[in-house]
Amino acid sequence: MIKKTVFIALLALGAIACKKVDDSENPVITIFTPTTNQEFESADSVTINFKVEDADLHEVGFTIVKEGTTDTLYNKPASHTHDSPFVINKKYFVPADAHTDATLIVNAEDHNGNTASKSVNFHIHPM
Repeated sequence: MIKKTVFIALLALGAIACKKVDDSENPVITIFTPTTNQEFESADSVTINFKVEDADLHEVGFTIVKEGTTDTLYNKPASHTHDSPFVINKKYFVPADAHTDATLIVNAEDHNGNTASKSVNFHIHPM
């Protein structure tokens, strides 16, 4: 009886685990906001709105850095997802004590290792 229960549990786990679909296409990223060179006040939150689509999406994350550097202003580490399209439409506070040119970088990967990255530059005014 125990062997049968373990077998059923493993079978159920396999059914809900990540499934790999034969896919050679990179994920498609569309950034809606911020728009290129859009300006924000430091006291305002930056609206991040993007969509990622893929037949076999696995993870999505984004980072906001000072333009032309790796200085991180905000980081949303890649999180596991199977949603396609995967959509973020949320406000994030990005601190700036001086005029800051920033870059939003969105990264995505599917189960086959196909990757995509897209970025947009914007500006944050100091308080």
